[in-house]
Amino acid sequence: MKIWFDGQCFQTLSRNRGIGRYCAELLRGLKEGSGDLEIHVSLNLSMPEQAQMAYSALESLVGRDNIHVWQGLATTGEAISGYDEARRLSELALVHHVNCIAPDVALSSAPFEGEQDPASPLLPHKLLEPPVAAVFYDAIPKRFPERYLSKPPVKAYYERRLNLYPDFDSLLAISNFSKDEALDLFCDTDCTTIFAGVSPSFLRLLDDMGSQKTADARKRSRVLYVGALDWRKNAGIIPDAIAALPEPLRSTTEFQIVGDHSPHLVEELETRWAAHGLPAGNFQHVGLVSDKDLVTLYRNAGVLVQPSFMEGFGLTALEALICGVPVVAARAGALPEIVQKNGFLFDPRSPLELADRLRPLLDPDEKQPKLGALTRKLKKDFSWTRSAKIASEALHDLAKDKPATPVRSLEERRSQIAQAVDVTKTPMERVTTAFALADPPVERQPRVIIDATMSIYSQAQSGIQRVVRKIAKSALQESDRFESEIFVSYGDDHSGFYDTQGELNERPQKSVASKIQPSPTDHFLALDSSWDFIEHHERYFQQARLRGAQVTSCVYDTVPLKNSAFCARGMSDVFTNWFMRMTSYSTGLICISKAVADEVVEFLHAIDFPRAINVGYWQLGADFSAPVPVQDPAPKIAKAQFLMVGTLEPRKGHRLGLEAFEQLWARGVDAELVIAGRYGWSANDLIARMRAHPEYGRRLKWFSDASDEQLSRLYAECDCLIAASYAEGFGLPIVEAGHMGKPVIASDIPVFREVSAGASGASFFTLGDAGDLADAVERFMQSMDKPAKPESAAPTDWPSWAESAAQLVGILERGDWYTRYVPEYSEAFVSAHDTNNQSLREPIDPLGRDSLLRIVAPPEVTDDPNTIKVVVAVTNKSDIPWPGAGIRGAKAVSLGYHVLDGNGEVLCYENIRTVVPLVIAPGETQYMAIYISETWRRNGGKFIDIELMQEGVAWWGDPLRIEI
Repeated sequence: MKIWFDGQCFQTLSRNRGIGRYCAELLRGLKEGSGDLEIHVSLNLSMPEQAQMAYSALESLVGRDNIHVWQGLATTGEAISGYDEARRLSELALVHHVNCIAPDVALSSAPFEGEQDPASPLLPHKLLEPPVAAVFYDAIPKRFPERYLSKPPVKAYYERRLNLYPDFDSLLAISNFSKDEALDLFCDTDCTTIFAGVSPSFLRLLDDMGSQKTADARKRSRVLYVGALDWRKNAGIIPDAIAALPEPLRSTTEFQIVGDHSPHLVEELETRWAAHGLPAGNFQHVGLVSDKDLVTLYRNAGVLVQPSFMEGFGLTALEALICGVPVVAARAGALPEIVQKNGFLFDPRSPLELADRLRPLLDPDEKQPKLGALTRKLKKDFSWTRSAKIASEALHDLAKDKPATPVRSLEERRSQIAQAVDVTKTPMERVTTAFALADPPVERQPRVIIDATMSIYSQAQSGIQRVVRKIAKSALQESDRFESEIFVSYGDDHSGFYDTQGELNERPQKSVASKIQPSPTDHFLALDSSWDFIEHHERYFQQARLRGAQVTSCVYDTVPLKNSAFCARGMSDVFTNWFMRMTSYSTGLICISKAVADEVVEFLHAIDFPRAINVGYWQLGADFSAPVPVQDPAPKIAKAQFLMVGTLEPRKGHRLGLEAFEQLWARGVDAELVIAGRYGWSANDLIARMRAHPEYGRRLKWFSDASDEQLSRLYAECDCLIAASYAEGFGLPIVEAGHMGKPVIASDIPVFREVSAGASGASFFTLGDAGDLADAVERFMQSMDKPAKPESAAPTDWPSWAESAAQLVGILERGDWYTRYVPEYSEAFVSAHDTNNQSLREPIDPLGRDSLLRIVAPPEVTDDPNTIKVVVAVTNKSDIPWPGAGIRGAKAVSLGYHVLDGNGEVLCYENIRTVVPLVIAPGETQYMAIYISETWRRNGGKFIDIELMQEGVAWWGDPLRIEI
């Protein structure tokens, strides 16, 4: 049986409240409890950010193909703008949308949504083809009109919705109390009580904690309240009741409030607490918490109070009792169905009766009530398996009576629904737009859409842009071997992406170029370094994801996240912003090596990324020109020649290589160092040092613009390649050396271990240790004297660019991912911009500040002659992660410095700080740079004290002093 489920309750504020949680668990129960149910859910694109959160939460539950989107025209709530034209069209568009999906039965999960927001829930309509059921929660506004319906627009909205309930084909009540309410209001309505339960994830969290006793000594004296703070919740009675307790209970009882509350409502409650003269420190507003933290709060409470004047069910009471916590609840609504013991019930208008119920539960001299039998009974009676079974049977019964629906084309369906529109009042263009936005997507052949924006925009030919060009061209040339059509795209503004027709050398003319509209069968590959364009691209990615497309982002390395000192200044901030925002839209992250993929997974765990995501890697291609035969090699001026290949920039370790060879030359070791690489950035000091070196032109050589032929000759002539990088995403020189049959000495980083597998022998030295590199070189030279050394090794195999492109597209088409990151505990509806780890937003106490600072290299002048750069290795020796700028709402950890004169007196304490980009995990070392103005040195600055701090919290002390 095919069921359609209205998903708008997952987009409104209900998603974090009772209705949203109820609908999520009912949906899960229906999906998991019956094999013959095919469940489809639709989301409203008029709330795009919320639709994305809901999509991510629903994808693993009902499947990507069963999530649909439509777009209502309402832009505000019905209680604000009334039942206007936009809302009428929105409701008709949803009817058209549901008819196109053609379910056997439709379920309106929350018919009152859209009071203050654009939601337009499915309501009964004569043109709706499937029978429709609705969940009935309560009629609280109807029962308390003076509180909830005093404003005419709100009353009109509520009564219109309520009066439509008898037109639903069936109602599903959440409690016996709610069923009685429905029958009282709607008389002969077909209504079934389906109850509710505690979510399986909640029960798993409880099981994970086991039967361990809480170590909280104040547990018995803690009163917990979980829920909203509007009038009918009656939370104000709790301070009144605590004030009525005898001493010492009155002074020792703590009151904890949990939930997403407006500050003014919390302030009102706190004022009430203070008016009774109760201790200020015993009033604690916890706020919105994860399910994991909620279970802990329940278990650490002495009693939960649920004082509502009316509840349709009472989920918090059920959850607390399942956790073994006593519950004192109002004798009202459905709460007695949950609590079941009259001794735990009270009149919600009587603080004294509530105090009388609380006293024995808070008194340490009184025996704690035994709840084991009640807890077991509640687990059996109130489970989502049971609720879903009852609901499924009711929906099956409803579908049995469904009349045969004639098969209609899309145009016929549009024409049919248009009959309900008064065209004298509504322009036909607006009607057409409304229905078009609700149409099902057009089926098309799968496409892989490759982003080449930055490569086309900048016309750069090296680095990432070289990879993009090679992959794009190869994928287009090899397109016949793929199941998907291959497109290369360009997008430099908010208008979206355009088909380049395979052209990579000029920007497409948008006035004539085809715009690429997202489709459910698309796989968008964010291959380029279009980091600066993320704000332009976000809307497209959001639309693509919500229409069922997959989005994969390429991560070339994690240097900007882990080693910001080796990036051009400011690039780390740009990349971190891109990484966090792009990850929120991506279904997959693809890396250029297994080592980078592992690092990405580590980052996701470190920040406790809130949703599951695929992670993979593929091999870059390589263009190997034929080795240049060295018929007349240049005579060696040293016993052995060592080659370093790569752009001159701090991360590549050329300075380290030079320092190692200076040590060797000082020992009398006869070795030659040849460097081949263009100038990159922050290498002025190194170049000046090389050119002034006494060995320059003899045993120290630099080829700043080597051609491919010259580089091939240098590989052929050398005895060994040195790769001294501090961090890399790949390691092409090692691959090239392996192809040429040359051995390698490399810094001991995972990616070099990975790519050196095909080299003709590989040895490794301690990262950043010039002395260890010198020793490795000397050991290699000693091995050269051994007769067993082979003359050369056979070239290693490595994929061509065509094979590399085939690998990459194959991963996307087959879903052949390396791993899948899954958060330890996943919240249902959370923005992927956020993190599940609340501790990342809190001040770090002194126990969490254990660190080690180490200078990597002496202070050096940057490309700006007025700025000195100091690279510092920062190690987190604590057992908690340190948050950076990429964590929204975090108090980021920074590296700062104080300037001192020759006597150690502070000249300036506050200076420009360098913020951790994303996170430093426990045990991790990151390389960070601080930048010092030359002005300080000219004005008497002699030293700097380098120190960690947390913004808005404290400097951590124990600074590292160096001379500048």
